[in-house]
Amino acid sequence: MEHLEQLYKFSKAIKRNGSWKYAVFIPFEDGFDFEIERAKRNKRYLNAYELENGAVALIKAENKEDALRKLSAYLTISDRKKAIKWLESNPVKELGKETLKLNKFQVYRELSDGRLKLSYNRRYLKELEKKIHRVCHTRHYKGARKRDLRELTKYINQIIRTLRKESRYLWVLPEQKRGFNKEVKKAVKEALTSMYGFKKKKAKEYIEKFVLLWK
Repeated sequence: MEHLEQLYKFSKAIKRNGSWKYAVFIPFEDGFDFEIERAKRNKRYLNAYELENGAVALIKAENKEDALRKLSAYLTISDRKKAIKWLESNPVKELGKETLKLNKFQVYRELSDGRLKLSYNRRYLKELEKKIHRVCHTRHYKGARKRDLRELTKYINQIIRTLRKESRYLWVLPEQKRGFNKEVKKAVKEALTSMYGFKKKKAKEYIEKFVLLWK
């Protein structure tokens, strides 16, 4: 549950500190030495939060160069090749003009109201949909063991439970949930009718009774 605590703290910071202009992701990997605890104590022009095997730094600065200069007081990249590659990737995002996209989440400024938003990376949700479709359209998974319907349902429900828990702290549009649920029901229905011999009516009843949806 540690990642939920981290997500909660970060989401509170996003809602509370709408004046942060720049955001950057610093990976926790060899070659990157980020003094996150010291950065957390700054709060005047920089703050940092752990998320997704790394840290997201929110920075108040005049421009990207100034943001990097302020970040450099807490970040040392000892591997020269990694430093060059990281800088060339345009790591500092100007919120309002750019989106900081992480593996699972993204940070951006909503132009209509000027507020910072933390939401799912759309690509991540699409990957989850593909994963569910894939497991629903193959007769075996987890090696060569024949799939049990209860295991299939448990596998999908666990994904939905995680989305339910995480999305309490995110900005998620209702149509995004509806679209995801539609794909889940479609994938499970096809599996039930093609591989498990269910009639359409029985498949619909099974889904309503046993398959969780993203709410």
